Amino acid sequence: MTSRSRLLLGLSSSLLGLVLATEGCGKTSKNEGQGSGQESAGAGGQGGGGGTLAGGKGGAAGKSGEGGKGATGGGSGQGGASAGSGGSGGQKMLGCTGIPRPPSIPDDWIEYTGWDCMCPLYIPGNSKIRPPKIEWGPCDFKIPEHIKCQRTIKPGKGWMAAENRSAKDPKTGEFIFQTGFTDEIVDFLAQIKGSYGVIAKENGETISHFYQVTTDKCGMTASGLSSSNYIFRVDPMWDSSLEGAVAGNITDLLPNREMKFPSNPSLISSWRVTPSWIIRMRGDRTAYRWDDPEAPPKLVYTASMLGRTGHKVLSHNDDVFIQVGSIQSKGVAVWTEAGGTKPLILYPVATRSAFHFHTDGEHMVWSEMEGWNGDTLTFAVNEVFVAPYSLDQEQVSKSKKKLTNDLGVSGTNWHVGCGYAARGVSTENPSANSLMVVRLSDGWWWIVPGGDVTQPWRYDFDQPFGLTCEEVFVTTLLPSGAPTIARIRLDSLGPGMPPSE
Repeated sequence: MTSRSRLLLGLSSSLLGLVLATEGCGKTSKNEGQGSGQESAGAGGQGGGGGTLAGGKGGAAGKSGEGGKGATGGGSGQGGASAGSGGSGGQKMLGCTGIPRPPSIPDDWIEYTGWDCMCPLYIPGNSKIRPPKIEWGPCDFKIPEHIKCQRTIKPGKGWMAAENRSAKDPKTGEFIFQTGFTDEIVDFLAQIKGSYGVIAKENGETISHFYQVTTDKCGMTASGLSSSNYIFRVDPMWDSSLEGAVAGNITDLLPNREMKFPSNPSLISSWRVTPSWIIRMRGDRTAYRWDDPEAPPKLVYTASMLGRTGHKVLSHNDDVFIQVGSIQSKGVAVWTEAGGTKPLILYPVATRSAFHFHTDGEHMVWSEMEGWNGDTLTFAVNEVFVAPYSLDQEQVSKSKKKLTNDLGVSGTNWHVGCGYAARGVSTENPSANSLMVVRLSDGWWWIVPGGDVTQPWRYDFDQPFGLTCEEVFVTTLLPSGAPTIARIRLDSLGPGMPPSE
């Protein structure tokens, strides 16, 4: 990843965050966010006793509502503590927030503040007024003429989240992706009033959608997507003592998990999801059950297991893969509930490294490198490998085959799908990421060049996050520094290059 894209990730935390929560400022029943009161009472009702959205009883005006039973087995939320005085509560009130309702939000959208009163989120619910659709148009940056490329152009200027995820729709098997955007921004560094977080179909229609008001009290970022669940990271802000995440099922109106932990500014948690697990990455890697919030977490990975630090986590179904080790000794471990943590691709220290691992459940793709040169910060050998999906280290070693040479250690992880793999690779100095695509059947490969760093129309292909049988989807940085999403047709890449020996 380029230094500019790292900067943009920081900028985009405030640009494209998202929180999911429940009405009435429900508090968690445990100090680690397990068993939160997901059905807490609404803010106080009109005339001193309003109904609820999700199960608890509305409080008399100016008094706390009675918490509803937690949807996931947790304790009751503290409902309606800031109901309107004199019984003037109701939909126009903001409960405990004190933050004015944005005039752009339809009256029948629901306000949720379950993470914190100062992090308001609006959800359309059953409203007929939906968030703007994501629209695609021709790529307006310089790219080889034969390549068929589209990028997001609306809402706003088509600027999207700097981190995006993809999965398959649990009902149809169609490609879906998780992103965020705002349609109120004029300049990339301008003050942002609020932003949408969405899970969308390939055609830009949204399955789930939310609107977060920008405040100085919370920062929310898309963090993970599986075929059934989503998760959004909650970052601690200036005066926050908590960090964590909010998660739920992509087809449900309400989230069903809130994770809260004491914050540590020097080490903020990252998160991933599987159909059965919420994975927390903060030092150790730990797994929390979706279906049992009261169950103690399971240890997925700690450095003492294989003698190497843990890094990125990804999953296929409930198989969890952990990239481990330092630059000369990188490898891949795998965790399952039944089998625990085991090495999958791992070599003796300082001999050979395995980088950039990814899998779609059919193929596993990674890069192997050896011959580290500390002066040039390069490896003498850079190779791309593929193997059939397996959780057995010996089987992976026996079945792997070289596809072609890689273009170096820099760049992003592979993304695998439908017989192809793609990743961002650094081909210039200072680096502007190009897009490398490899066909898994024969090692044939292509490069879609990034923009010339000396030109004002420079652009970077940063992280591929989706591959269908027709297109590759990649987070792309525009000349302005703003992230967009590009989609490039695989059949337009041209003749390509044969696999290297």
